[in-house]
Amino acid sequence: MTTIHMDCPYDKYRQRGSASVLTERQQLLFIFVDDDGANGSWAPERRQSIEPHVDRAVRWLERKAHTFGVPLRFEHRFGPQNTTAQKVDIHICESDFAAGPHHATWQNQVAASIVERDGSVASVWEDLFSRHGLDVYKSDGQALLFGVRRYCPSVAFPFCDTQHPEFQKERGIIYDLGATFHGGEGQLYLDSQIAHELLHLYGAIDVDSVKFPADCDAVKDLVLKNCGPHEIMRKPTQHEIDKYEVSDLTAYLVGWLAAPPTWLQI
Repeated sequence: MTTIHMDCPYDKYRQRGSASVLTERQQLLFIFVDDDGANGSWAPERRQSIEPHVDRAVRWLERKAHTFGVPLRFEHRFGPQNTTAQKVDIHICESDFAAGPHHATWQNQVAASIVERDGSVASVWEDLFSRHGLDVYKSDGQALLFGVRRYCPSVAFPFCDTQHPEFQKERGIIYDLGATFHGGEGQLYLDSQIAHELLHLYGAIDVDSVKFPADCDAVKDLVLKNCGPHEIMRKPTQHEIDKYEVSDLTAYLVGWLAAPPTWLQI
């Protein structure tokens, strides 16, 4: 029997949320949002420039899954359909976890506005996807990403056991304005960032020395030593996506490997 290094409870990061593993048929809905904290609104040409980044991110994930012998196919759509971006009137403050997008109120207003009825992200989930041509019953899992024009690190909201069941629905926020913001360009290597956040939603953890999970500090050095500098969960905005790799640890956490890497076994 395989035993995981007990100094880090990795199993708690695996198989959580509504889509417990990143395999088989997955659906991604990417919603463009204009809100009170945005640095300008989405224009049609700007939205069109972002969509290829999403395409490249999901196709890269499919190829990486196949290298581990795992079938994976994304079906993805962009919204909203009737306008360039969905407008919400909630003021965003990234430093305030009660008022920022981390609070469900912001996410709920986006989702409810699109389906034109009251509700939360979770309660309108099926309607939200179906309005964009995605039948959730014909997939093995779904993820929702909001695209926002702000200069702030992108964030994923993977489900934790202590959270309300509503948050089992995988969602995250991709910030378009990044490293080259002051030069007028969008997030540098955005396709790499999108792939990174999607992997978070299915269980992957940061293997960066600064963002490494505090409850796994006892094995931080071991993980950093065995996950190479081009691991996608290290620093996802430094290179083009094809220069990144998926380590055995990340593959294990998202369900591409049945057992943890040998260097984590005791």
